[in-house]
Amino acid sequence: GRQFKRTDAGAPVKFACQINAGMLFTDGYSNTDGPAVGSQDADMPAPLGDGFPNTLADTAALYYKDTLRSDLGLGKVPVPEQCKTTPNDPKLDCRADPHMNFYGVTLGAKGDIYGRAYDPVTNTPDPYAGYQPPWRAYQNDAPSTVDEIWHATMNARGKFINATTPADITAAMREILASVGAALPLVSPVTGEVYAHAPISTADEVDAAFAAALGLGAISAEPDGKTTFTKEQ
Repeated sequence: GRQFKRTDAGAPVKFACQINAGMLFTDGYSNTDGPAVGSQDADMPAPLGDGFPNTLADTAALYYKDTLRSDLGLGKVPVPEQCKTTPNDPKLDCRADPHMNFYGVTLGAKGDIYGRAYDPVTNTPDPYAGYQPPWRAYQNDAPSTVDEIWHATMNARGKFINATTPADITAAMREILASVGAALPLVSPVTGEVYAHAPISTADEVDAAFAAALGLGAISAEPDGKTTFTKEQ
């Protein structure tokens, strides 16, 4: 998260409307303590908040809530249309100031909650429909770390992907790149299709690297909120 706060010439955050994401790729377990950041999600609504300090979910919450580059301007990060009517919905990312989203990718791991009490395939019981996951204090070498990765992605309005095959890993990377690259929904782009997204400052903010990462030949982005993907012949 601290990388996103840099202001030097090589700083990763360069635009006030830029979407920023951190990603953790792991087997699902930890063997060392993380940074001491306190209980950053204590003031977050259910099902996000808990009273345990210095967890991965707290670190993710810190850089989600923090305004990373106030010097670039505020209120320009694109947000979902639903934020106009339900700005406090914990499922939505309604922060319009520069912040970090967090994505986690694990390899078929199960936690004490994730994959057991909670079924990610059917999304039951739904944490956003009354189910409160019983979050725990930070632990090393324990399945609860998987739950913390899931919790961290919820706090920072990202996504947790539990890959079980090489194809799952490829699909996961494409989902994350598609989500971050142009404020697009988490979908696989189809050649020739036009996708709507929040208006961007300049077309240069969506560059050729994004198209290459998705296996596409070209990407055309316009400030009015349209992006067209073209398959390379």
